[in-house]
Amino acid sequence: QIEEDIKKVLRVLPDLRGGAEVLDKLSNLVSSPKIDKLIKDLKKVLDGLKSYNITEGAVTIDLGIIRGLDYYTGVVFEAYVPELGIAIGGGGRYDELIREFTSSNIPATGFAIGVDRCIIALDKQKFSYPTTTKAIALILPVSEKLNKEVNKIANLLRQKEISAETEISGWNVSRGLSYANRMNIPYVIILGEEEYGRDAVAVKTMKTEKQDEVKISELTAFLKGEK
Repeated sequence: QIEEDIKKVLRVLPDLRGGAEVLDKLSNLVSSPKIDKLIKDLKKVLDGLKSYNITEGAVTIDLGIIRGLDYYTGVVFEAYVPELGIAIGGGGRYDELIREFTSSNIPATGFAIGVDRCIIALDKQKFSYPTTTKAIALILPVSEKLNKEVNKIANLLRQKEISAETEISGWNVSRGLSYANRMNIPYVIILGEEEYGRDAVAVKTMKTEKQDEVKISELTAFLKGEK
């Protein structure tokens, strides 16, 4: 059976929401060494946030939050944006979780972000997504068996300070060219089995739509305009 003073606190907690004054209300409502320490720790957190130039009102103390996972051992938090009425992320303190999977007892905090919710929020904010990339080339294999070779060529280019994107999820050439055109990538390196058998690749220059067969050993020079 729950004692009356505990019932009183539980009834009030969901309505305790606001700034630092919420902690003072809690302190007046109930007093115990454990709760006093929690209030003190939360006030330290609020003071620490000021050093990050967090605007007033951006952080709200909500004593009614209950996260859906039971491994939290301390503060829990959720992140919101004005355009979305649901949290885009959340997390908290968990001092016992890591010990469940290892022999180490490591206190920790963590959080997760909902990518789909972030995208919804960005759409509501009318965010302008980037339509360009810094990549000079898109490397596109014509078959899955060449995926590993794509990474080898990408590493070769990056070692020569040529930024390259790779596509290994199964796009056909048409889709790859469409993506490169949309993202303003100057070159598409098409990795076909016949060309690769000759230690070469097909390079499509997007601006002129000209396609050349280029030896892999000469690829960096070609992309730099030296060939």
